[in-house]
Amino acid sequence: MSLLRPTYQSRTYRKFKSIHPESHREIIRFYDENEQSILKLDFEEYFDLLVAYVNALFVIGKYRQHLLMVDLVIEYTIQRNIFSYNGQDLFFEMLTCKGLSHLHTYDYVKAENIFKQLIRIKPEEEDSVKYLEKSIRVAGDRIQHWSRAISIGMLFLAAIVIGVEILLIRPFYEMHVWYFELGRTLLFIFACMAMAGGEWLHWYRSRKKAGHFLRQVKARKNNTPA
Repeated sequence: MSLLRPTYQSRTYRKFKSIHPESHREIIRFYDENEQSILKLDFEEYFDLLVAYVNALFVIGKYRQHLLMVDLVIEYTIQRNIFSYNGQDLFFEMLTCKGLSHLHTYDYVKAENIFKQLIRIKPEEEDSVKYLEKSIRVAGDRIQHWSRAISIGMLFLAAIVIGVEILLIRPFYEMHVWYFELGRTLLFIFACMAMAGGEWLHWYRSRKKAGHFLRQVKARKNNTPA
């Protein structure tokens, strides 16, 4: 079922339509101030306001409030079979924004699950794969955490070496300064290598994991092995 904007317009709805579509804060303010009147509107008008409100919350970065409201839109699209809304796949769009809101609020597990669901629905949608990869990457893994810990440990050790060099070696054992300079330089280089290596490996594993999931979904749809 396709749902178009209503042809009949109530007074509340006309006031809403006078707001510029890009004035997201004004849309939010209007909805919050007139919520009781909006709830009494015909469904088509109410739904149009609700969608605009939910989109505005997402655009201005009120992700937690967005998560409280977006499920309502998703439920309506399912209950009333609203497959198309003003030429848009509203269900897919709202689910994508919900995943991104979870991502922005650091709920990486929920974000990952939603993006996997989106890939199952539309494997050809490249953005869903990118978002899945990002949710996996920002969540971090053991390799990334260990590489960062090792890097920080080496930098801390290099700082100790520098302190010993300045306070003890240079004043009293100048002939050994070269060894300490070499030692702290190597520690710094190894720390950078550990950090860069861990980050690159984590990025590669995240990309590989997202790509593998996409191949699995496509294989199931085509009934071929992944």
